[in-house]
Amino acid sequence: MINVFKTIFCKKHRNSMTYYAHKEFGRTNNLYKGLKSITRDIPSVFIASFLSLLIPALIIAIELWIAGRFPLKEGLILMATYHIIIGLIAEGLISTIVYSSLKKVRPDLLSQRGVNNG
Repeated sequence: MINVFKTIFCKKHRNSMTYYAHKEFGRTNNLYKGLKSITRDIPSVFIASFLSLLIPALIIAIELWIAGRFPLKEGLILMATYHIIIGLIAEGLISTIVYSSLKKVRPDLLSQRGVNNG
């Protein structure tokens, strides 16, 4: 898909911002490598797994309020408190332990070599 984009769009619009961004940053994977160097692996895994539990809980509290089933303030407080505890202990900690173990035992499962970057 990226190759098609390069041949069709970038050749016609060499002065466009998209062409400049592609020329400067290269493949999409380079952006990932840049972010990875800033954030590192372990904190990223912990934060991503924690937020993947907390954000949907808060959205569900808002949906319950819209549906008229629960007050917004109490819903957000209760959902956030409960899911922060679960997120810190279960989601964040266990995901980080599993990721660290996989990184030591089977790093080939976490490599980016098999991904088609275009």
